[in-house]
Amino acid sequence: MFRELLCHALKALFPTAAGLPGIQEMDPLAYTGEILSDAPWLMRFGAVGATLLFVLLPFWTVYWPVPSFLLPVKVLDRHAQRICDSDVYLVRNASFLLKMFAGLHWARHASVRKAFALQAYPPDPDDWRTE
Repeated sequence: MFRELLCHALKALFPTAAGLPGIQEMDPLAYTGEILSDAPWLMRFGAVGATLLFVLLPFWTVYWPVPSFLLPVKVLDRHAQRICDSDVYLVRNASFLLKMFAGLHWARHASVRKAFALQAYPPDPDDWRTE
């Protein structure tokens, strides 16, 4: 269930826009499982906290007393924008952590790299390099 909430937050932070694909087109559920299994416990703890803040704060950002996954698309977009621009340092940093997770996945996707006239990355070797 947590991974689905994390995916919801990532999709809200990286929607389809201006001819660029959104993260929802890039299988974020598989990515979140991959990155959370490799992440140290402190980063996982931060991801849980940041996701909970994103899901539970629409009452503060858009004045709707519901979790973010119940918001209409336009209101969810406004919530994502306001939570990222918050004056509260802890909230703004938590949203930055979510944007970092989303950005790492989004920017490595071949369709995004093609839109920026960059070559696609080779397939991931799925092992750690020690050299």
